[in-house]
Amino acid sequence: MMPGLDGIDTMRIVRQLDGYRELPIIAVTAKAMIGDREKCIEAGATDYVAKPVNMDVLLATLWRSVEREDSQRNEDSRPQREDSPRQRENPARQQNETSDSH
Repeated sequence: MMPGLDGIDTMRIVRQLDGYRELPIIAVTAKAMIGDREKCIEAGATDYVAKPVNMDVLLATLWRSVEREDSQRNEDSRPQREDSPRQRENPARQQNETSDSH
């Protein structure tokens, strides 16, 4: 913990920094009170684990966060399909051709 900041404030600050908006953040807290998970998610946590930490739960949570990050990165880096000049001229024609072939 940092002087003058708690985890909620820290997550909010991190989410405002360029390059850290998509960084997986797992909130780990000893205060397992009703509403804590929602507060953490609203502040920018990717997920939440309460103490005492069960290592299987923590590792599964980390794995889900990393998989989500990887799949999102892959979607963002996937090249966008460009329409052929013919499709740009008449987009309705493409739909008709597609439906005619089925």
